[in-house]
Formats: sequence, C-alpha cells, structure tokens
Amino acid sequence: KKYQISIADLQNANPNLDNKSLKAGQKITIPVNKDLNSSLVVEKKEIKSQEQIDAIAQVENDNNKPKFEISHEVLPKETKYGIAKEYGITISELEKQNPSISKKLLVGSVITIRTSKEIEKEVVTEATTINDSSFDVEKYENKDPNTTNNFVDELISIASEHIGTPYRYGGTTKDGFDCSGLICYTFSNSNIKLPRSSIEMASYGSKINIEEAQKGDLVFFKTNGRRHINHVGMVVEVSEGEIKFIHSSNHGGVIISSTKESYYQKNLVQVNRVL
Repeated sequence: KKYQISIADLQNANPNLDNKSLKAGQKITIPVNKDLNSSLVVEKKEIKSQEQIDAIAQVENDNNKPKFEISHEVLPKETKYGIAKEYGITISELEKQNPSISKKLLVGSVITIRTSKEIEKEVVTEATTINDSSFDVEKYENKDPNTTNNFVDELISIASEHIGTPYRYGGTTKDGFDCSGLICYTFSNSNIKLPRSSIEMASYGSKINIEEAQKGDLVFFKTNGRRHINHVGMVVEVSEGEIKFIHSSNHGGVIISSTKESYYQKNLVQVNRVL
C-alpha cells in the first residue's frame, strides 16, 4: 500500500518471500511505478527494527545536547542577559546551570556554561616595554559591548508601553499595576523573575550609591512617613544628577517622574543594580 503496488508485485520481485513473514533488518526489493507507462523500477529498502529506530532517535537527541562546557568569569557591567545571549542559551538555562547567580551576578565569579554553540574568545594582550618581560592578558571581552544597553532599552520600552495604565493595588496585568507589579511584569517579559514586593526587591541585586544610578537600576522610596521601603521604580534616564524613573503611582498610574521633584527627592532611600 505504501508504494502503491500489489502483494503479487511484491512477491514477484522477491521470490524468496513466498508466504513467510517479514523480519526486522531483512532487505527486500520494491518495484516502484516511476512513470506514466508504469514501467517497474527496482528499489531496495531495508526494514528497520524498533531498536534501530530508537538508536537513530538517540543519536539525533545526542546531537542536540550541549557539546561544550565553558568557564566564564563575570566582568564588570556584564548581565545575565548578555552572557546568555553570547553563549546561545536563555537566562533561565543560565540560572539553572548556575543556581548561585539566580539572585545576584557577582563580578569576578566564575560560572560554568554548557552550550551547543562553539564560542571563540578573543584574548587581547597589552604591549610590554623592553625592560619588563612580563605581560598582562586582558580578560575576555564581551563581543557586543552594546548588549547591556540594548537589553535595558528593551526593558524601558516594555514598561513605557503601559504609561497611562491605572494604578491597581496588587495589580500585575495591563488592566492595572501597583508599583512592584509593574516592575515584575516588565522583567518577567525578559525571563527575569523578581520578588513580588518592593521591600523584597530591595534585597535583590547589589545596592549602589545613588550617584552611580544608571538606566535599568531600581530606585526605592519610603513614602508617607513609612519606616520601611514601600515604593519602587525603574530608572529610564540619568542626567546631571537628575534621575528619571518609570513607576506606577497611586495618584497617576504608570508615569515617569524625577528625583528633582521634592516629594521623591526627600523619600528616595536606595538604588539597586539587578542586571
């Protein structure tokens, strides 16, 4: 039926078959109709056993498994997104392979990456003087220096799409966000899972000086005389000491505000770098 021939044609092409049953691995000749004149052309086929089929599937599966195991030293300003992109894996795969970086990516730490993508690292050596025979070897360089900025811009773009969305206590969807809900939603769109509340987020990543804030950092506030952090936003621009951040405010929904505004200036207490 598969080759559109009769049983008689099959038996004529294989006299030794008679009425015997087929055996796995046995080779038979198939007469195939190849043109309109129905002339028979002999074609040999091999019947594969289930074991052979499973073996082929296993080989194909093995070919898709990571072939390379690479040690990578985390450099300043590198992000999980940038590292994952460089090695052709996802952020979740990177964190699964290295559970220690799930909350914080420490500069100088060495992580192990298993990937099917072959990576060629460029090692740059510094020039040495005649009187000094020693030399310094540069650390591995990120081949795409704009990776971090591109990722941050992507996060800002995702958050900015929701400017005007109303504030909703406990909200984490396009129907309404609270402050931490907006940040969680924005980062989760890039496979980064953050703690749900602003006070928990304040313990995530690395705390930095306010003067060192840059795009993509999280800014934390203590508002309404609270003793603990109760509000969070994401930095979208820094210029001459002014920090502009996007957040979901209970009086205006998703908006962009500035630390030049007295209310936020006096209540800003912390900046965290999470990328």
